[in-house]
Amino acid sequence: MPMGRFLHVPPCEPTSKWCTAMDASDDTPWWQDVKYTVGSVSQNVRQLRVVNVLTQQSDVLEVCGEETMEEIQSRYMEYNAHALSYTWKQLKGNGFVKVEMNKTLEQLHILDERTIFHSMGMDEDEYIPALHVYFNDDLTCD
Repeated sequence: MPMGRFLHVPPCEPTSKWCTAMDASDDTPWWQDVKYTVGSVSQNVRQLRVVNVLTQQSDVLEVCGEETMEEIQSRYMEYNAHALSYTWKQLKGNGFVKVEMNKTLEQLHILDERTIFHSMGMDEDEYIPALHVYFNDDLTCD
């Protein structure tokens, strides 16, 4: 609970201390004011496995369907501070190809197949799509 009265919500009892008129410059209630927006709700939250080929370490991230690979890479820095020194690749056909970092997982054809798994009675955690990160020897010092 906040300390005091909620913004733009009238008190429950009658009082002359509360002004019912809103300023012409401030006619938007706080819950609709864009300056208080922190983010947007994702339409599709899913898991992604990131496999470090150098160390064989595997991390599972929860990502939004709307996130680009650049945004996922910046969040992966929590697990690997040198994430910018890695090349991201995906298995496509018979080999690994470099990931286009400005695209989303859907645009890279890394599809969310959870609905198919549910229809077959499989647990959605049985298969988590994986991307591989390859270390670039670029001599970063951080």
